[in-house]
Amino acid sequence: MKELLWLIPTFPFLGALVLIIFGRQLSRSVVPVVGAGSVGLSALLTILVGIDFKSSSLASYRQVLWHWVEV
Repeated sequence: MKELLWLIPTFPFLGALVLIIFGRQLSRSVVPVVGAGSVGLSALLTILVGIDFKSSSLASYRQVLWHWVEV
């Protein structure tokens, strides 16, 4: 489950991208579903990853997504 950590910030980013690009074409009832739904999916995934982390025997977890500056 920890390999899905990258999805937590991705869901709201994609929701915002959809609203920025297609916001005018979407109906007024779909816009809040996309906005709140993307944040809700992110929150649900955060809870699931947290439960998985607490139930594992790991004391800490580190995931390197990219190296910003190499010195």
